[in-house]
Amino acid sequence: MKQMNKKKWLFFLNGGALVLALVVYLGSNWVLQNDGRLRVGATYMTMNNSFYQVLNEEIKKDVTKRNGILETRDPALSVAKQCEQVEAFIQKKWM
Repeated sequence: MKQMNKKKWLFFLNGGALVLALVVYLGSNWVLQNDGRLRVGATYMTMNNSFYQVLNEEIKKDVTKRNGILETRDPALSVAKQCEQVEAFIQKKWM
């Protein structure tokens, strides 16, 4: 039973990270800083998973094509740390 709960928990965390990454990616299309450069902040649950590495590289390609900057964070499976990273992006006005 514990193993099933752990799998469900990891599934929801991964799904949440994917949703967050998509929101960041889609939001980046219209958020520009004063200097006109696109600035995108992305935080994933972990960068140890190749899925998130590939996702991050694809986002980076698109942001770079638009002369933007991608700042990536890895909270190392800490929900609290990921929340802090999102708050930091918001305060910096990075999407």
